[in-house]
Amino acid sequence: MLNLRRITTGERWIPQVDGLRFVAILSVLLFHISGEVAQRGLRPLHIAPAAMPLYHWLANGDRGVALFFVLSGYVLARPFYEMHRLNGRRVVLSKYFLRRLTRLEPPYLLALIIYCAAFRVSFHVPWSILLPHAAASAVYLHNVIYPHALPFNYVSWSLEIEVQFYLLAPLLGLIYRLPRTALRYAIFAALTLLGCCVGAWLPGPPITLLAYAGFFPAGFLMAEIMENPHRSRPQSYLWDVVGLAGWIAFFWLPAGLTMRAFLPLWIVPVFLTAFYGKLSSRVLGWPFIALTGGMCYSIYLMHTLLMSIGFRVIKHVAFASDLGTLWVQMLLLLPFILAGSTLYYIAVERPCMNRHWPGELLLWARGKLRSPRSKNAASQ
Repeated sequence: MLNLRRITTGERWIPQVDGLRFVAILSVLLFHISGEVAQRGLRPLHIAPAAMPLYHWLANGDRGVALFFVLSGYVLARPFYEMHRLNGRRVVLSKYFLRRLTRLEPPYLLALIIYCAAFRVSFHVPWSILLPHAAASAVYLHNVIYPHALPFNYVSWSLEIEVQFYLLAPLLGLIYRLPRTALRYAIFAALTLLGCCVGAWLPGPPITLLAYAGFFPAGFLMAEIMENPHRSRPQSYLWDVVGLAGWIAFFWLPAGLTMRAFLPLWIVPVFLTAFYGKLSSRVLGWPFIALTGGMCYSIYLMHTLLMSIGFRVIKHVAFASDLGTLWVQMLLLLPFILAGSTLYYIAVERPCMNRHWPGELLLWARGKLRSPRSKNAASQ
């Protein structure tokens, strides 16, 4: 039987969270793939919205990033809630930040090197341009230093927002120390609404945490709801109906700055239905969906490069119908991206999920250094 527990991380695994990550990464993938296929093929494809029922989902697929932000807020909030409300393990900030370095930095930095090399080889970008942009991305300041330029991996702008929140999360976690539950609810709800308003009224670049200020407090609010051991969690199909309405609103409402800023108001019911809906919780907890969602970081890091590589081959598969060309090329690209990202996850990200890997790597290196000396001593 397949063991779905994340033993190496020491964290309680919640399949529905990774199921939501699956929805988020799939929507982002389809958004980018459809744009690549429609605009960069042998000829531009013209698809009428009425001809494709999923047009609005594809057109608004970038909203998966907003879902990621709320999920990040929830995942980071849980240890602070358990510490302050449930007398759980104390969060040591030095270990909290070290975990960020050992868990997420190696896959990110290696991906940055790969993208930098790809730009050098494919587009002959001079080192005088590559290195400053790479250095800015390496310290998560590309959005600030180059506000009008995209990084090599153009989706990494959101990872800079994540890092800013990672630094802020311990301060938000202090709210859990307040004894009154209603007051904590009110504070997180107010921060979510205030953040939505700030994000809607904030002018353009640079893109910072302020533009998405409502998303992460919404995740903390979800932790307050979901982690409370005294709260009953009856599942019902009514929640599935609520979730369906939430998903439709999330992906089908028209785009715009105001809509983007207030997306947390639609994500909250979708988030809750993943746990309270009988059908939703089962679907999102399916092994394939949950395990694929668990690889979302590797998929997010590598998919634009893999998409560019794969599209050079499959763009020649074309039909008279633009709609047929779009679907066939998308269906060819998607498994290629997932396969390549899975290899990256297995080779790079998964080993970093073991929180003890730096020490184990150091012991291994010391053993390798000592073995030649031992052989020389034995030969003498």
